[in-house]
Amino acid sequence: MVVLFRIDERLIHGQVVTAWVGHVKAKSIMVVDDASARNPMLTKVLKMAAPPGIPVSVYDVEAASQALARSDEANRIMLIVKTPEVAQRLIASVDNNNVFPPEINMGNAGKTPDRTKITPNVYLDASGLAALKEIKAMGYEVYFQTVPGDTRFTWEKVVKA
Repeated sequence: MVVLFRIDERLIHGQVVTAWVGHVKAKSIMVVDDASARNPMLTKVLKMAAPPGIPVSVYDVEAASQALARSDEANRIMLIVKTPEVAQRLIASVDNNNVFPPEINMGNAGKTPDRTKITPNVYLDASGLAALKEIKAMGYEVYFQTVPGDTRFTWEKVVKA
């Protein structure tokens, strides 16, 4: 069972992940990123970046959807993807969407010339924003929050129709 579905372009990132793992009492981390899944060195780095005692699995979208279909409630998973587009693809690829929590956490997306500021830590381009809108249309709430205890921004508050 996924206890936190997070979008963060940094994937596993030090204190941020440690804070969320403790907050949601995750027992494992699943990273869904096609490039990292194909690169043994990136996979190794991601596993080393996790908090001690927290196992990390790294999958591409197809393998992740299969693994999630087999997950059980005892395995409290923190799921991390890099982009809203990957989140939308993953949600669409899983037959049983009951494995996902009702809310998706948008954590961090850095500033680039083609992105618009959404919150202090989230900048999205048109494709990322469209993917989040599709996730909302699929029935999920989307919120923006870097770490537990930080300001939590709702979709309705920050995204102008």
